[in-house]
Amino acid sequence: MKPLPSLLGLLALVAGIASAAVPPAPAVRLDALGDPLPKDAVARLGSSRFRCAALDPSDLALSADGKIAAVLDTDGGRPRVALIDPATGLTTRFFDAEDAV
Repeated sequence: MKPLPSLLGLLALVAGIASAAVPPAPAVRLDALGDPLPKDAVARLGSSRFRCAALDPSDLALSADGKIAAVLDTDGGRPRVALIDPATGLTTRFFDAEDAV
């Protein structure tokens, strides 16, 4: 009757070694608005929301229901249309706009 306790002890030892070998996942740091920070950053000065390099006010269009704002964004050199949620300021999608300019 001794093999059962020693088998359980061996399984417990193996399980302990296996769980100790897996390093914990690094915590994702967030800014005050809940947006993820870049690697090694400890804080964000300002906000990453409502960021776009619109040329003038005519580069902005609001949907009929007011839930999406489309902005011609030239930040980074390539023109693109950014869709922004006006309530949160988060960019939801980008589309290339090479032929639009």
